Amino acid sequence: MISQAVANQWISSALKRLEASTVPFAAGKGWGLGFRNGQAPADEPYLVTTAVVAAGLRNAAELTLESASELTARARLLRDVALTGMATWMHPDHTHGGHHGTGLPYYSPSVPIRIFNAVALALAEVLLDSPYSEAEVWRRYESLIQDEFIPDVGWPYSTDSQVVDLVHQAFIIDSFQIRGISQQRAIDDTLLVFATPFGYVDAGIAAVSQNAANHGRLEYAVQRGETWVHRKPSRARVWSLGAHLLVLANALPGDAEWAHQSRTSARSVAAELIASRQREDDDWKFPRQSLFAAVGILALVAREREARTAQKSPASTRQKD
Repeated sequence: MISQAVANQWISSALKRLEASTVPFAAGKGWGLGFRNGQAPADEPYLVTTAVVAAGLRNAAELTLESASELTARARLLRDVALTGMATWMHPDHTHGGHHGTGLPYYSPSVPIRIFNAVALALAEVLLDSPYSEAEVWRRYESLIQDEFIPDVGWPYSTDSQVVDLVHQAFIIDSFQIRGISQQRAIDDTLLVFATPFGYVDAGIAAVSQNAANHGRLEYAVQRGETWVHRKPSRARVWSLGAHLLVLANALPGDAEWAHQSRTSARSVAAELIASRQREDDDWKFPRQSLFAAVGILALVAREREARTAQKSPASTRQKD
């Protein structure tokens, strides 16, 4: 583990880069990729990127609270302008969010697609902070996302795509979990869809029939409830497994239930990640993928440590007696 001093150095360096790379986003600030992506310009702010950064800033402020007040203040200031940007962009009164008072906001100014995981992550950050947390409009968006859940399968990628992939299931589930809303049913369904005798599958196409020939190269299909999931090859296995591991590590059931179910599943996912690393799969060459793998593994280590500490506590000892 690293020391607080080293953590502060890393956080300071990250804050400096984030401060230098903000771009205007609605009434606040946001972040994008820093390079052209399709038709979107290099300075395009993305809802999902801004949400991920806002979550990181929230964690940075918590980590530095007792050791470096200046870093805490900088993290909170950046987070505030990010929240302003996201809240303004998503609000029905904002004319550029794409919702026009109905539906979900768009992914970005140049990408008029309603992508569920992007809205879910942004909503989670906005709902965690006042003065936005009491706004009824956010609850309506939350309900719209919940309504898109396909029983026994999970969430499709967007209103225009029936792709159901592991990494974005994890993002949506975690967006509820960080606010204390259990998603055990969604976790169970996701596990059943993506865990197979052949290992973990990263993506599929949800369809009402067994025929999905128009969706490009597919591997095979399985029936889940009233839906057929057509397995689709993906190049994001490490990213997917890391995000999935994060969800399992953060699962909210009581300790006994988590130990019985989620821990076993989490260790299985971790074993798959380790095997992938030992094979030197190409996924590990991409920083975004290896970063999510590290985040997932560290979350599991932290949860295991919490469980051991709880077992050794006086209260735990008294309960056994």
